[in-house]
Amino acid sequence: MNMKKILKSLLASLLIFSIQTNLSAKKEYTVEEILNAYIESNDGMENIESVRSIRIIGKTEGTDGNEYDFVLMKKRPDLMRMSIRYEMIEYHMGYDGKNTWKSLANPKREQTAEMNDAESEQFLRDTQFESPLVNSKEKGLEISYLGTEKVKGVNCHVLKVEGKSTHDNHLVYLHLTEFRETLLKRTNEVRGKTQVSETYFSGYQKNHGIWFAYRVETQVDGETISKMNIDSVDVNVGVMNSYFKKPRS
Repeated sequence: MNMKKILKSLLASLLIFSIQTNLSAKKEYTVEEILNAYIESNDGMENIESVRSIRIIGKTEGTDGNEYDFVLMKKRPDLMRMSIRYEMIEYHMGYDGKNTWKSLANPKREQTAEMNDAESEQFLRDTQFESPLVNSKEKGLEISYLGTEKVKGVNCHVLKVEGKSTHDNHLVYLHLTEFRETLLKRTNEVRGKTQVSETYFSGYQKNHGIWFAYRVETQVDGETISKMNIDSVDVNVGVMNSYFKKPRS
C-alpha cells in the first residue's frame, strides 16, 4: 500500500472515530448526522459509488432444513440475478432493469417464465444496488429518526424509510456507534393479515472499504424462514448486462 492510500485510510478512520465519539455523547441525533456516519463507515461516498458490481457466493438454509448453494450477482444501477442449486436442480431469478423472471432447470429440461405480481414485488425489494441510506433523496425516499432501541441486546438507531412504492417502506436499525445494519423490518398486509418480516445482519467483514454482512437471517412473524452464510464477496466483477436477461426456454 502506498503512502497516499495509508494517509487516506488513516484520515477516514480518524473521521469515523470523531463521529462515533460525538454521537455517542449526544442524547439527540439528526438524520443527517447518522447518514453521514453510515457513509463514512464505508470509506465515504466516493468509495461507495466506485463499486459497480458485486458477486456474493454462499449457502442458504430453508424451512425444509436443506442447505442450498447460491450465487447472487448485482450490477449498477439495479440489475440482479440469483442462482440457487440443490443436487441436480437449479433455480434462477433475475431482473434486467425492465422485467423480473424465473427459471427452473434440471438435466432434462428448463422452464422459464415471467414472475407474477406478488413474486415480482418481493424480488424487487432486493434489487437496489446499495443501501437506501445512500443517496436517499435522489431515490425519492424520505428518512426520519425514531430514536434508539435494543436489538438482541445491542443499542441501535432506528430509521424509518418511506417511498412512493410500498416495498420502499421499512425500518432500518443501525448499530449505535458502528453504524452497520443490524436489522431491517417490514410490515405488510398479506391476504388481509398483518405480516412482520425481520432480517438480521451479523458477521460483518470489509471488502473494498464496504461492510458486508456474512450472516443473514430472515424471520416472518417470529419464525425463521431462511439463514444465509456467505463464503465470499467479490467487488467490481466483470459481467455483461445480458447475464441478467431471461434465458430462452
